[in-house]
Amino acid sequence: MAMACNPSLEVSFDGEEAGLLGVTGTSASDVWVVGADTGAGPTVMHFNGQDWIRKATGTRGDLWWTQALDEDRVLMAGSNATVVMYDLSLIHISEPTRRRGI
Repeated sequence: MAMACNPSLEVSFDGEEAGLLGVTGTSASDVWVVGADTGAGPTVMHFNGQDWIRKATGTRGDLWWTQALDEDRVLMAGSNATVVMYDLSLIHISEPTRRRGI
């Protein structure tokens, strides 16, 4: 016997300029969205159950992927091999070093 599934959808980002490319979360009150860089750094937003809060990364380029490790830590990765980790509101950025002469 098949069970009916009735998902509901709602608009969360009306008027957002950036393409949103990745979403992750640990609960309905801990959701992260990442996306394109529209000129001021990549789009990173966190939903705390009531409001979407934009987060700055201090880097440039699109972020394509995100994974919440737990309520305090989330990884993000994207263009130019950039990896960003939020850990208790601290930002850790790893960008590749470029070798010269190769």
